[in-house]
Amino acid sequence: MTEQEWLTCEDPEALLEGIQAASERKVGLLLCGCCRGLWDLLPLESIAGVENSELFADGLISVAERDASYCRALVVAVEYSCSWQPDALTYALAAATHASSQSAASIQAAASNISVAANAVAQHAGEEASDGRFDEAYAAVRSQEVAAQTCLIRCIFGNPFRPVSLNPSWLTSDVVALARGIYDERVFDRMPILADALQDAGCDNPDVLNHSRGDSVHARGCWVVDLVLEKL
Repeated sequence: MTEQEWLTCEDPEALLEGIQAASERKVGLLLCGCCRGLWDLLPLESIAGVENSELFADGLISVAERDASYCRALVVAVEYSCSWQPDALTYALAAATHASSQSAASIQAAASNISVAANAVAQHAGEEASDGRFDEAYAAVRSQEVAAQTCLIRCIFGNPFRPVSLNPSWLTSDVVALARGIYDERVFDRMPILADALQDAGCDNPDVLNHSRGDSVHARGCWVVDLVLEKL
């Protein structure tokens, strides 16, 4: 994949194939980010599994705690699969259960799992279509979900063809505090404020500033926030 293809590609799975190397943390947060769009379809155990996977990514819970949460999510998924359930729930449970186990996180697994997550959202839209036009509702919503996922991938991994290093002088107390608040509280609407603070500190990198001020999807693992917080 060329840089131009990376910047214009609209296929999440193809984008992931263009990433040569990624930390387990980044891949895991991508899976969790995709599953956050499934909250309304998931039982509490599955939601807790995804949330605990995010905590594990930052070293806030142990492997044993993460695995216990994953097992609870897996049991619920198996129980649901033993009885008739809408296909949307089946897809959602599969995506959330996989995201709950970061020990299996890999680029290949992510490519498969985000497709399952997109199917869950689209399937639910089709099942809920009041006019019975399943195919049209499914196609429209899946297209929207795929577009959101491509934005999420670029948010988390940045541009692999143009890696960025932050100048230590840019990491003022205000910049770091803003990034920490955005990350911990998921207040991504503050990204433009972070861009202003970085620029005030001397940052003139257009990739950093444009990404922070853009209106695309942001999530935990955002490459700019991770750079400021020195997360891999």
